[in-house]
Amino acid sequence: NHIIRKQGVINFHRSGQAIVSHRFELPSGMACCKISELIDAVRAYVAEQPQDYVRVEAAFIVEPRYQLALLNVQIDVLSAHNRNEDGLICIAKSNLFLFVHA
Repeated sequence: NHIIRKQGVINFHRSGQAIVSHRFELPSGMACCKISELIDAVRAYVAEQPQDYVRVEAAFIVEPRYQLALLNVQIDVLSAHNRNEDGLICIAKSNLFLFVHA
């Protein structure tokens, strides 16, 4: 017990819903309107998947890599699943990636 009292314990059953981050690499020459269309399409997809997602929390460009002519777009989505439901979160995340890449 003396080892455990110095460690933090997280109860995932009471932690609530997870925010899942999705990163997509896009060509840096892509028009701003196309990036906005992608984000709007993800918002529409999330709205159509209430069993997996609640809403899009944020969407922004992170770490532009101009040497490789790439922009990294991060979209943070509030999951409808609790943090302890890893399998369901991974399936939902995979489905969103497949939607974006289709």
